[in-house]
Amino acid sequence: ISITDESVGGAEPNTVSLRREIPVMDVNDNAPEFHGRPYSVVLSENIKSGSVIYSNITVLDADEAHNAEIFIDCVTGGCDTFAVTTEKIGDGHYRGSLSLKKPLDYEMTSSYSLTLRASDLSTTNPLMATANVAISVKDVQDQPPVFLNAPYSASLQENTSPGFQVLQIKAKDGDSGDPRPVLLTIEGDTLNYFKLVKNTLVTNQKPVDREHPLVLQNGGVYTFTVKATELINNELPGDFSEERVTIVVTDVDDQIPEFNLPVFEINVSENIAIGTPLPGLNMVVSDRD
Repeated sequence: ISITDESVGGAEPNTVSLRREIPVMDVNDNAPEFHGRPYSVVLSENIKSGSVIYSNITVLDADEAHNAEIFIDCVTGGCDTFAVTTEKIGDGHYRGSLSLKKPLDYEMTSSYSLTLRASDLSTTNPLMATANVAISVKDVQDQPPVFLNAPYSASLQENTSPGFQVLQIKAKDGDSGDPRPVLLTIEGDTLNYFKLVKNTLVTNQKPVDREHPLVLQNGGVYTFTVKATELINNELPGDFSEERVTIVVTDVDDQIPEFNLPVFEINVSENIAIGTPLPGLNMVVSDRD
């Protein structure tokens, strides 16, 4: 500010100058801004809880003081699984980091789309901005094979011809991201009644016999298991699962009645009365059906 008087009699005018600074108060007219987008990350499902998974979230605010103080939080898309922390780098410059709150499971959720919110701390006119973080979960081989159509049971007549298709057995790798091939085998078929042709259980060359002691003692029920094994590189065995197979063997009249003796000899008096049991005769007929 300068003040100059009027010249008198041709003399130089006098000038007085004063300097004053007028402070301009900041108004919260700049919303926070996310920089470095898009944000994306790929995670292995076996990453440990508590791990920091992403820290490249930058937020800037052109305002000053508390109008430039930023808080970053999660709004939707997986806030129960991921936590957000806010770190101040400088005035109006903040960094957000994501960490894992609980274990991941590819088979349950293979991807997330988090919505983050950056809010300034203005008390009069708070402003905010949002950004998305795309998170892809990478599958890890941590699940055994699963049987698709279990439980397995069937009713089968004894002496059924070889190659008869009893039932279908289907299994697959429990990991769906990069599944391995699965090999099916029979375990515990001690009588060798059955075999697997691809994924079909069929009768073997040996006829099924309901009267065999191992079957008969269980009331005509024959049980064994099928085993599904993952193949690593199509060769090495990996994780496996087992499922019980129950076969109810129904009876066929294939047994001839038998007397306990081939010849019976007894002596009776000639005057024995009609209807009298023959003394000493012990005749027993048995049928194994």
